[in-house]
Amino acid sequence: MIRIINYQSSMAAYFTEYHEWRVSLGYRAEDTKYTFSQLDQFLQGIGYKQDALTEEVYNQWIESMNHLKSTTRYLRQITYIKFARYLNHKGVKCFVPYAPRHQSSHIEQYIYSEKEMASIFKAADSFRVQSKTASQIAISIPALIRTLYSTAMRISEALNLNNRDVDFDRHVIVINDPKNHHQRYAPINESLEVVLKQYIFYRDKIRKDDIAHPDSAFFVASDGHRLNRANPYKHFQSILATAGIPFKGSKEGPHIHHLRHTACVHAFMNMRKAGHDMYCSLPMLSTFMGHRDIYGTERYLRLTEEMYPEIMEMDAQNTAIIKEYVKQVLNYLCNETRI
Repeated sequence: MIRIINYQSSMAAYFTEYHEWRVSLGYRAEDTKYTFSQLDQFLQGIGYKQDALTEEVYNQWIESMNHLKSTTRYLRQITYIKFARYLNHKGVKCFVPYAPRHQSSHIEQYIYSEKEMASIFKAADSFRVQSKTASQIAISIPALIRTLYSTAMRISEALNLNNRDVDFDRHVIVINDPKNHHQRYAPINESLEVVLKQYIFYRDKIRKDDIAHPDSAFFVASDGHRLNRANPYKHFQSILATAGIPFKGSKEGPHIHHLRHTACVHAFMNMRKAGHDMYCSLPMLSTFMGHRDIYGTERYLRLTEEMYPEIMEMDAQNTAIIKEYVKQVLNYLCNETRI
């Protein structure tokens, strides 16, 4: 449902105009709208009447957000800076601060080793929850974990899957990507297909009339209803404990969404072992991950370099051979064309 916000401050018309402009460019701009609603309320609260924003009022607004997380403050500041630049481009004088340094509060990235992944699969297969209520997710967790690792999809994308999205005829899963606002496909390899079909066989025995309907949820709890996000996060810690992988806390993890990071790093590693150039692999991995460009995927290349230096050394050796060959070809061409 689209949330309608009626701005009331002296900047209301500009907030609406900028948001509509962002949407016209293809952005969802929900974060922009929410930031504007907070800024609009702040301006009303201090009785601000000007039709442009000054340095003084900007600093007051920043001070009012001291109780918020650093990431939240950072995102709101960046939204403001883009908005202020837009206004100045239109000829509306507006204070534009320097971009703040990002003090990330993101959870640390954790990459599971191949040995740890084998332990996680084994623990997931034997996973049972003590509760016998309909909220238990033992039926879905082995297939869910293998899907996340095999396809590198986000946990939210997996939980939003419907039956029609899993296409065994074309061997793909259709992912509706809410983050980048587009649709993409994830391949279903042979081992994942076996797991998913086995899951469906047992899932469809649940006494729920529309359990197999194309528009029904693919991953369900034992009552046949769609899994909510809290269930996998909560029970994944039990799986880690069974697998002998220590949980270091909410910030360090590891967590279930680290399966996505692991999938990309392992994919890089496997492609390199198969003889593919690391940087030539970036566009393919970028598509696989659902990134808009290769820059979002490049950080996984750095993680691969850190974790598997022997792989990068192999890449450097091959690159040296290519460079020497190119050098010889250039020298030959120069000699042939010399007058």
